[in-house]
Amino acid sequence: SGLGPDHNYSVREFETIPSSFGSVLNVSDRLKLAFSAFIPDDINYNHEESFRTPGTAGAGLAAYEYFSYIVDDQQLWIGPSLGYLASDRLTLGGSVFVVYRSAVLKQNWTIAQSTVPPDRVLDQASRIYDVDFTNYSLLALLGAQYRLTDRILLGAAVQTPSVNLRGSGSLLYAETVPDDDYIVHSAGMESQNRLPARFSFGAALREPKRYALECDLNWHLPTSYDELSGTDDWSGGDVEYSLRRLGVVNVNLGGEYYVR
Repeated sequence: SGLGPDHNYSVREFETIPSSFGSVLNVSDRLKLAFSAFIPDDINYNHEESFRTPGTAGAGLAAYEYFSYIVDDQQLWIGPSLGYLASDRLTLGGSVFVVYRSAVLKQNWTIAQSTVPPDRVLDQASRIYDVDFTNYSLLALLGAQYRLTDRILLGAAVQTPSVNLRGSGSLLYAETVPDDDYIVHSAGMESQNRLPARFSFGAALREPKRYALECDLNWHLPTSYDELSGTDDWSGGDVEYSLRRLGVVNVNLGGEYYVR
C-alpha cells in the first residue's frame, strides 16, 4: 500500500480456523437438527508508520509524516440447521442465521513541515477518520449433496442476500490545515450489513481411510448500500458512509491423505 512517493509499508497476514460451536439432534434416521455459532470473519489490524523526508519541502526544510490505521471487524453467525436424507444418494440441508457484526475503523494522518536544524515546526496538517458501528441481519442457506458414485460427491449451495434487522453507529471526520478546519460528526446513525447472494458448487473424490481431493467454486454477487446513514451534528446535513462490493469468483482446492 502506498501513502505517497517512496512512502510504502508492508503487513503480514495470518489466517486461522474460525471459532465455532455446534450441537446435533438425531430426530430420525433421515432427519437431523442442529444449532451452531461460528465466527467466519475476524479482522484485527493495527499499524503505525512514520516518514521523514529532508529537502522535499524546500531548502533547509523537512517533511514529517505520521500514519496510523486500526481495524477491528468481527462477524458472528448463530442459528439452527436442518439436514434430510432424501435418498441413499441425495442429502438436502438448510440453515437460518442471525448475523451480528461489530466494527471499529480508525485512521490518523499528520504531516508537519519544519526547519533543518533546529527542527522548528512551521506548518502542520492532520486528518482523523473514525467509524464505529454494530448491526444485526438475517440470511438463509440452502444446499444439496449428491453421491454420484461411492467415491465421487457433487454439491451445490445458495446463500440468500442478508436482510438488515437493526443497527447503530457513529462517524467522525476531522481535517485541520493551516488557517482552515473541517469536521463532520454524526452520532446515533443507522447501520446496515447487507451480505450479497452467493452460489457455491463443489466436487470431491474420496477413498475412505486413504485420501480425499476437493474443489469448490463460489460466486459472490455484487452489492452496494449505505453502511452508515445519519445527520451531521454540526450542520444538520445528511451524512452517508457507502460501501460497494464487486462480484467475485473464488476457487478453493484441498486434499488430505490418511497416514496409518
